[in-house]
Amino acid sequence: MKRWGLLVGSLVIAASFSAAQAQTYRSYANARYGYAICYPSFMKAQREADNGDGRRFNGDDGGELAVFGRNNVNGESLAATASADAADLAGRTGKVTYSAQRANWAVFSGSNDHRLFYSKTFQKSGSFAIFELTYPKSAAGRYKEVATRLSRCFRLLP
Repeated sequence: MKRWGLLVGSLVIAASFSAAQAQTYRSYANARYGYAICYPSFMKAQREADNGDGRRFNGDDGGELAVFGRNNVNGESLAATASADAADLAGRTGKVTYSAQRANWAVFSGSNDHRLFYSKTFQKSGSFAIFELTYPKSAAGRYKEVATRLSRCFRLLP
């Protein structure tokens, strides 16, 4: 009987591992602002914004990915832009729990009420490219790997 328990436990672990590895990703590129990102296939792409700055992707569990470009008409710094975006996502009741910045990019993550968020911003000459991933706290297990993958695949195009 103990052997059956071990066998069943091993199969459950193997099935969970296989499901996580089987997640497929698609790509979206934006020529206007010169960026590209991958997104999980369980998130459904919405139509591109009328002004061509980006696109939204919605998960079946309330997760949302927004990826967009924006002109830097006021000459804002990367730090100021990321800080303002973090404050918007955190809102009045939330907080930023992680942030990092390098020469041309910044990331931050945190939570507000019942949602978690993760964002990355690239600065290039005259513009910013940004993605914002928000999702219910109840789906944190699903989106932890997604956030990591998005951060790695989000890039500026040559």
